[in-house]
Amino acid sequence: MFHEDLLHTLRESHYDVLLSDPMMPFPDLMAQKLNIPHVLSMRATFAYIAERLCGQMPAPPSYVPAAALRGYLTDRMSFIERVENMLLYIIHTTLFPLSMNNYYSENLSKPTTMCETIGKTDIMLIRTYWDFEYPRPLLPNFKFVGGLHCKPAKSLGCMNGKGSDLAPLTSKDTLDLWCLSHFANCTWHILT
Repeated sequence: MFHEDLLHTLRESHYDVLLSDPMMPFPDLMAQKLNIPHVLSMRATFAYIAERLCGQMPAPPSYVPAAALRGYLTDRMSFIERVENMLLYIIHTTLFPLSMNNYYSENLSKPTTMCETIGKTDIMLIRTYWDFEYPRPLLPNFKFVGGLHCKPAKSLGCMNGKGSDLAPLTSKDTLDLWCLSHFANCTWHILT
């Protein structure tokens, strides 16, 4: 998984901490190989698999909808919805770790599990507000940081025209030129 020369270069850089998102593959393994603290910044994993199994966060499936189903399930589920939620929890709880445990053992050259490695994460930053989540006890290493990755919106000062300003624009070419001239005056910032 990791090239030794890359690991050597990273060790020589003397990083203090590894900040990662669960969408980046295996940051916990990298932090363990570099012997540095690991901070995980996440919204949620499917069926809260990393949070429940690896971080020991209680999320009872009869009450907390799995992350993949949160679009339409609430904390007041019918019996059929609870069964659907429970099945999703079971599928993710059994299949995901089984497929990953061998990979973790191979890379660390010792028998280990995905949750044993992810469980060593020093702090888990949850990118949402606590009042949007379902009430449940949280461990001290779980911190809600809603708005951490958001920048306050700025008004588009150049767009203070009215819809009636478009009435005299009848041809497509005239409308295109009008739009281009208005957007050319806007200040654009590219976020990376």
